[in-house]
Amino acid sequence: MFRRTGLIHPSVYRLVTTTPTRCRLNSRDLHTPSSSNKRYAKTSNEQERLTEKHIIRSPIQNYDIPESQFLPHYLMENWHKFPNKTALINGETGVKMTYGELQTQTIKLGSAMRRLGFGKGDVMTIISPNCPEFCVVYLAGTAIGMTVSCINHNYAQRELEHAINYSETTLLVFSPLLSELINGCLPRCHTVKRTIVLGNAPAHQSLADLLQDDGKDFPENISYNSKEDILTMPYSSGTSGPPKGVMLTSYSIVASIIQGSNPDILNTQHDDTYLCVLPLSHVFALCVLMFIGFRYGATIVTMAKFDPVSFVAYVQKYRPTRLHIVPPIMQFLATHPIVEKYDFSSVEECIFGAAPTPKIILEQFQQRFGDKISLRHGYGMTELSIGSHINPRFYRKLHTAGVVLPNTQFKIRDLKTTQSLPAYKEGEICVKGPQLMKGYFKNEIATSEIIIDGWLHTGDVGYYDEDGYAVITDRIKELIKVKGLQVAPAELENLLLTHPAVQDVAVIGKPDDMAGELPRAYVVLKSGIKATEKEIANYVKGDSDDVVYNCPSYLVVCEGRFTSFGVDKGCCGWFQKVCEFSMRFTEEMGKSMMGPYYVVGTLDSIWQSDISMMTWTCVEVDGCVMFVFFGTDKYELTLCVIVCSLNSEEKAAPYKQLKGGVEFRQEIPKSASGKILRRILRDELSQTS
Repeated sequence: MFRRTGLIHPSVYRLVTTTPTRCRLNSRDLHTPSSSNKRYAKTSNEQERLTEKHIIRSPIQNYDIPESQFLPHYLMENWHKFPNKTALINGETGVKMTYGELQTQTIKLGSAMRRLGFGKGDVMTIISPNCPEFCVVYLAGTAIGMTVSCINHNYAQRELEHAINYSETTLLVFSPLLSELINGCLPRCHTVKRTIVLGNAPAHQSLADLLQDDGKDFPENISYNSKEDILTMPYSSGTSGPPKGVMLTSYSIVASIIQGSNPDILNTQHDDTYLCVLPLSHVFALCVLMFIGFRYGATIVTMAKFDPVSFVAYVQKYRPTRLHIVPPIMQFLATHPIVEKYDFSSVEECIFGAAPTPKIILEQFQQRFGDKISLRHGYGMTELSIGSHINPRFYRKLHTAGVVLPNTQFKIRDLKTTQSLPAYKEGEICVKGPQLMKGYFKNEIATSEIIIDGWLHTGDVGYYDEDGYAVITDRIKELIKVKGLQVAPAELENLLLTHPAVQDVAVIGKPDDMAGELPRAYVVLKSGIKATEKEIANYVKGDSDDVVYNCPSYLVVCEGRFTSFGVDKGCCGWFQKVCEFSMRFTEEMGKSMMGPYYVVGTLDSIWQSDISMMTWTCVEVDGCVMFVFFGTDKYELTLCVIVCSLNSEEKAAPYKQLKGGVEFRQEIPKSASGKILRRILRDELSQTS
């Protein structure tokens, strides 16, 4: 057993005995993640913020959130101060619209919609690529009390029909580029009363005609409950199932804008220019670019879709001060040679999020741009409006999602006990704050499952460090279970992206009768570079056929009598929890196991014993591998834990290796924001199995 794994026989070892009352490892001997180069000292208040019941609060001051502010009025209330300031630029045509013109068109279109019989209680759905007209329609619809839903214009016809019917859309607004697709949908969309096209298309009302209205029917005030009435309904990403309509209120979005106003968070300025390449149907672009940009009078340049050459050309031409991007665009900026041919000197800051960003991409970006562009990583989801975390300007840790926003709390929930966990303990991220959604549209069950006692259970796995910075490791539903041990797909994906031939990758679990699941990788190779499936698998496994581990640094041996539970349910589950959630596993051993604990042998005697009859497993935690051996005879249990560090040639523990196979693909299925749609890969795998 040991020879198969290539475990090196130690000449020196440290023996750790365990007792029911006390058992501790020296913290200097096992690496625990920690920050360095701290730029500020913790005050007593901050210590309280980080430790009180393991609920983390923001280090940034809270704000008073108005409870009756109506978003359209909130966005437009200062526009009279700068009517000639450019609000929108169509990146493709260069046509500009000032804030004065934007306000006039909003009033005229809102009035025209009222004359057509639309208002509070109606749902308007917009299906269009980014363009200035999208913003006009959105503002006009919300200003007269309608709920505005935005659908990804890349949806297939079946998906569009479902979203339109699901939302009970009464007014449908679309791009003329989608006329044929919309015409195919309408016969099965029975709630739609009228259509408006952002251009010209036969049999549909044109936006240009409606903008001829005199604006007299535009309501100066409407009866509106900012906390209860649904202002907008974007859709969830649909990474683990069909997209759900997310009900956001005026209160939650205004709260998000105010949260982002702090100089250490977003700090949008009147003279800022944004390049809006992210789809406005996505909450990231909707809230961070459109809403916050309009509130503070920034200029927004719209880009219909991401095209590499057009993107860098727009940066050089329109000179944006900030870029808001997702991982695929960051990868392009970090690696594509064309980027170096264009002028990025206007860009001061790059804010990224919406999906996990591999560490290697961040490093490549910083190598290319250095300190010229400040990177800011944030975390959020559609259900959180603008989000919940961001790396503040005063102290950035780019491997983390940052600190929690003002007026917001978060905690890490133990997946088994549901208790709140301290620093470095991994569990589910839960968030509470004014930016939370009201719920899922027509889905009370899903709402009750995600919002419990005011806490939004994100479904993301992570932890926080000693400074309260959150680290996202993966999605709960996407964790791969190998013999009861958890493997985070993102960890393997980050590793595989360091292979010189790998352009993109996704990892899922392949069902297996013996192991439960086995990691399986879907790989996109770089153009002109060849590799075999075996080469990719061996890259994770290591160069050698035999796994080699460094000399063990700890041995823990104990014996106990168990009468209420067996080895699998008791010890295996216990050890998995300890190894995954705490490096100080011997301390937990004293708290979690029953019976006497004493040394039953030396390392040499364990080595020479017949362990082929023993149950064994191994878990990797932060660069250390813990081998666990269970020997049982009826109720007697012998437990041996050997802690080793990984040899430099080894890249992943044995249970994390790609025993589910490697498959090459032309592309990895992703959402508009760059999230890997692993459910599509799982569906494909189930159909071929």
